[in-house]
Amino acid sequence: MKTNPWPLDFDRLAKGDRIDADEIERICGLRRTDEKYRLALLKLRQQIADAMEERGLVVTVKIEGADLHVLVDEEASHHNPRIYEQGLQMAKNAYRRNAGVDLNLLSDGRRPMHERLLIVHGRMLQAAGDARKEALKLTAVERKTPGRLS
Repeated sequence: MKTNPWPLDFDRLAKGDRIDADEIERICGLRRTDEKYRLALLKLRQQIADAMEERGLVVTVKIEGADLHVLVDEEASHHNPRIYEQGLQMAKNAYRRNAGVDLNLLSDGRRPMHERLLIVHGRMLQAAGDARKEALKLTAVERKTPGRLS
């Protein structure tokens, strides 16, 4: 007697596969209208990515509506840079909010740690910006079409 792999047969999963909401509802035991469905979707997305990586395949799994989609390389090439940029923007926003904290309202024990983190995070953001500028200079693409004649 053969048993069904739970929650999914990761060995049969491949780039380009889509797991529709009906299948996810069956796996999670939740309706897509349930408020916990989105959390279950996040957990399942990570389970898929982890299971695929254990098999030596790094994949990008995207939530599309109520479905999960294992992206093909072309799709992942468009999706992952956007996620990366969103992460950097989140870090910048968190830094800006942290810089807005009134130091006078912090305890004597917390103030030095807060100031240290502001310096560290500020330098990390600055280094990321500097590295981006340098990388853009190094990877500049030469025009293949002639420029404007004056």
